[in-house]
Amino acid sequence: MTGTIEQLWTVYHDWKVLTEKEGLSIRQGDWPKVHKTQEEKRGLQAKIIHLTDQIQAHLSSEMDHHKFDARLRGIVNELILLETQNNVTLQSSMDEANEQKRGLDATSTRLRQLHNSYVPTRSPVWENVS
Repeated sequence: MTGTIEQLWTVYHDWKVLTEKEGLSIRQGDWPKVHKTQEEKRGLQAKIIHLTDQIQAHLSSEMDHHKFDARLRGIVNELILLETQNNVTLQSSMDEANEQKRGLDATSTRLRQLHNSYVPTRSPVWENVS
């Protein structure tokens, strides 16, 4: 069965919906959902490649190729923008998490220093035996 242009646009629309869901999941910090949407998008990749190859093989005129390429370019540019926005959001989340980790590491170090200041070190038991 030969794929149709409408099927391809539907798959690209599905990709857009998943990318929007992925962005929401990133903003909510729902990493299992982020992972799930990325898995689903990987599944769509094979469909997109397959349908695109089929469609391009059946385009009859140079004008058909030009119209197809122009529409495809518009869709892909929109998806690139969404993916870039998700990447910026993800990077911001990672920066925030790294900042929190640095704060926790500093607190841990201060607590260890306080502990060492107030809790006397014990001599090993065998040094007390005469």
